[in-house]
Amino acid sequence: VAKAQDWPGADKLAERLKKTIPPHLLGEDEEGGLGITAEQLQQMEVAIQEGMAEMAELKKELADKSEEHRIAMYNAETQRIRALSDNMVDDTKLNQEGIKMILDASEKLDQQELKAYTAELQLEGRKQSTPAGKSSASAGGN
Repeated sequence: VAKAQDWPGADKLAERLKKTIPPHLLGEDEEGGLGITAEQLQQMEVAIQEGMAEMAELKKELADKSEEHRIAMYNAETQRIRALSDNMVDDTKLNQEGIKMILDASEKLDQQELKAYTAELQLEGRKQSTPAGKSSASAGGN
């Protein structure tokens, strides 16, 4: 249709359009298309299919690697949490040991204070039961 037009460049346009038509749609006497034979076209289709199969295999490998990466990230997070937990347990143990030491020291201090108080009471009791204590008590009573 473009070749039949009567304007400048119609022949060039017709040739360009002819190159876009697949060769198997042109007649035997017509030359055009992309310069590809039917055999070349078939080889290209086979290559495309092989490329698609390779791409599907690579997608599967990528998905596997992605899953492995996700698992590794999960394991790393688990180990981090475990390490933090262990540190918290260690801190708790240290705190408990510190509290125990404070309580033990406090108990010893209380026992020492109790002994000192008891000794002081005994000393006062002895002072009152001695004759000097009695004379001062009897003198105070007259």
